[in-house]
Amino acid sequence: TQWLGYNTSENISSLNPPSSQVFTAFTPLRRIKSGIGLNVLNDKIGPLSNQSVFLSYGIYRTVGNGRLAAGISAGAHVISIDGSQW
Repeated sequence: TQWLGYNTSENISSLNPPSSQVFTAFTPLRRIKSGIGLNVLNDKIGPLSNQSVFLSYGIYRTVGNGRLAAGISAGAHVISIDGSQW
């Protein structure tokens, strides 16, 4: 939660402070030289809300003295507005 303990000369105590939650996880899949990841976001700022969930996959191969990598990510992102707060 943001603005924790924030006070102002105006009376805005009825406003809800911005709130954010983020969860990220990743695990390598060494046998097939790749990895998978998950990213979850929940963010609320006043009347605006953002929620997203993304799953990612990456693969790498050794090329000479370096690594060549590629990845893909798919998911959903939802933005909503609570009109009653305006």
